[in-house]
Amino acid sequence: MSRFIITYLGGNQPSSPEEGKQHFAKYMEWLNSLGDAAVSPANPLKDTSTVNPDGSYDHNTNYAE
Repeated sequence: MSRFIITYLGGNQPSSPEEGKQHFAKYMEWLNSLGDAAVSPANPLKDTSTVNPDGSYDHNTNYAE
């Protein structure tokens, strides 16, 4: 079976701890709705590189922290 990584870059920081908790609760609800299809959730991507639209790349970007 194929495996895929779901990732996103960007977004705004929560404006308050409560907003952060609400966002995380929605994320966990979505993640749990995937059931066994989410093989390895919450594994951070570290020591990665980002390929930019122009083909250049940035080494060791770490969006998981």
